[in-house]
Amino acid sequence: TFTLSRQWYIMSGRLTKPFEYVVSFAQGTDTFNLLDAWLNVNFDTRLQFKIGRMWTPFGYEFYNVPTNALINGERSLFYNNVGPNRDEGIMAWGQLFQDRIGYGVGIFNGIRNGFVDTNDFKSVIGLINFRPFSQQKGSLLENFNVGGSVDFGKVDNVPSVNPFRTSVNTAGNTVVGPEFLQLNS
Repeated sequence: TFTLSRQWYIMSGRLTKPFEYVVSFAQGTDTFNLLDAWLNVNFDTRLQFKIGRMWTPFGYEFYNVPTNALINGERSLFYNNVGPNRDEGIMAWGQLFQDRIGYGVGIFNGIRNGFVDTNDFKSVIGLINFRPFSQQKGSLLENFNVGGSVDFGKVDNVPSVNPFRTSVNTAGNTVVGPEFLQLNS
């Protein structure tokens, strides 16, 4: 058998000058998962609006570092299992002061790494990141960042204890994302 056991398909572009889009999905051995599907309105990089399923602005790791920039395209155990990474919502975001300050704030369903929101409450998630030396190319401090995130909402979901995995199971195969911790109900 010939197989691509874990493949991501990513399509992105512009519908017109200010309207950008991304659609990405993961094809695993035995599943198909929608990763991202969003529309971005970009008249000015200082204030943009994004709507759809996207990375939430929580934590530098997910929000600012694309998977294709990683040597090994896996994320930390915390964010893969607990952090609010991808979710449906609407967000304002941008870059200020020659890209020295990046921010994002939005209203999201507020679910932990999943697809189904089981309550009507929403979460406000925001991030600010300061890169004071980003314009000093070649400097030892060029990539120095200071920032923080906040996630505020009422999470009143029906208890659903998912196993913690070394890799989020986007491929649908437990060999790719083996379980390392299972909490009881």
